Amino acid sequence: MLLSLLLQVWEDAKKAGIEKDDPKLGDKLTEGLKTHVKMLGEHQAKFREELEKEEAEQKKKITSDDLHDGWDSHYVPPAPAPEPIKGALVEDPKKKKTTQIEVLNPKGVAAASDSFASTSASSSSAPDEDEELPELTPTLEAFSKLPLKAYEKSWEFIKAHRDTIVPGASDALLVAAFKAQTDGNAEHARRCVHQSLLLQYCEKLGKDGVSLFFRKMVAQDVRATSIFEKDVLDTYAHLVERVRLSKTEAEPVEQIQLVPENPETKISFTIPDGPPPEHLELEGPGFENVTVEEVRKVLQMRWDVFQGFDPVFQEALKSQDLDKVNKVLGNMKVGEAEDLVKMLDMAGILNFSGGGIRDETGNADDEEEEEEEEEEEEEAGDK
Repeated sequence: MLLSLLLQVWEDAKKAGIEKDDPKLGDKLTEGLKTHVKMLGEHQAKFREELEKEEAEQKKKITSDDLHDGWDSHYVPPAPAPEPIKGALVEDPKKKKTTQIEVLNPKGVAAASDSFASTSASSSSAPDEDEELPELTPTLEAFSKLPLKAYEKSWEFIKAHRDTIVPGASDALLVAAFKAQTDGNAEHARRCVHQSLLLQYCEKLGKDGVSLFFRKMVAQDVRATSIFEKDVLDTYAHLVERVRLSKTEAEPVEQIQLVPENPETKISFTIPDGPPPEHLELEGPGFENVTVEEVRKVLQMRWDVFQGFDPVFQEALKSQDLDKVNKVLGNMKVGEAEDLVKMLDMAGILNFSGGGIRDETGNADDEEEEEEEEEEEEEAGDK
């Protein structure tokens, strides 16, 4: 553009009779340039005036270019939190408001409040038989089938399924582990325990517990992995023991119990104070055909039998409390308890054992019939 302008000024100078060797060439070229600059300034002023008129006219009208957003927001509300597991115990986050009332007898009111609190606590601590246990959701069911120590897979699963970490999830997995162990599926029970503790650790580590836990486990942090895996083994061992005890408690246990057939009959126990003394004297009716040595042998046998009993059973006999004696007998095997009752009868410690005692094992009637048959046979033999 500048080149064409200079060429045009040179052509104008040539038309005016100026040659290139003419000393007036410089002045002529300068004059021509000034003329063109002046003309350009006039054109610019004219165009500026027309632009101002056009803008003033456009402001009188509303076009699409004048429309714009007064306020725009790209905020997207987060997805609602997943629902807790059905049957899970969820604490109410709302704080209870209390009102302090000034009273005339604060000590009496405090004592009454403590008494009421202990009563309500004892009633509320009683387990509800109809309480619903937490159950696995389809997501947790799939989560429980992941392999043991597959921390990367568990981490990816949790990121893909937001409803994995919800209130009651770890409890639901422990309930599933208990059921699986009861059904004999030890492998699935072990996986459920592993995943349940995994969720518990993530929850206990705080706000960023999930990423912190998996970062250490995936990196094979020796201290972190050893603590977690030991906890899994201990928890599973405790679960196995609980299942064994539940099966044992469910099975009926046969016991030997001393029960008087006649409500008016009282069962008592003759407890020896010690071995027979050196000097014995037999007085009163019934000792005409008995010698001192025979009585001494009987008393010594009673003492020896009593001394052979367990100290716990000795204390139960000394208390003369039939319930305590039956409690000790109930904790014994049936055969051991039967032998113990026979020794009590043989040593003369158990009173009214011949006709007033029966057991509740279900075989009492058969034993009584056998005893009656033996007595009838002995009487027939004497005749």
